[in-house]
Amino acid sequence: RDVWNSFGGFDIKLSHNEDYAYAQKLKNAGIHFFFAPKAIVNWQPRQNLTDAAKMFFRFAYGDIEAGILRPKVKFLALRYLLALFLFFFFWEINRSISLNYLGLSFSLYSLWAVVKNYRYVNALLAAFWLPVLQYTADFSVLVGTLTAYLSKMYR
Repeated sequence: RDVWNSFGGFDIKLSHNEDYAYAQKLKNAGIHFFFAPKAIVNWQPRQNLTDAAKMFFRFAYGDIEAGILRPKVKFLALRYLLALFLFFFFWEINRSISLNYLGLSFSLYSLWAVVKNYRYVNALLAAFWLPVLQYTADFSVLVGTLTAYLSKMYR
């Protein structure tokens, strides 16, 4: 309560992820956080892909709104820019190589999405849905980040 009062709580101008911005503010001020393994948290996951995409978009938008650019988002953007660059590079050399590269990249990235998250769901259908969620989250985060930057530029 003392920390909350000292730092003024959530920024009411932020509407998408004020809790993360507040936590970053505390972290930057040197406040130490501790993991509470017995903490009870209620969080309702989104019920469909459209709602999940909107949530990812809002969180990314909110980060930029709060002046936060997460390192993972930078890495995500670089990953897709590199993939796009290599696609067009190979396209100029040989279109067949380019299409094979695209197929291989898509397959490996999809497999990575399953491998890194399968333990959380442990269901056969995960082999389909985890890559779908990965690509949805990636696209939503990139579009949310870009939209927020453009919004800030044209205010």
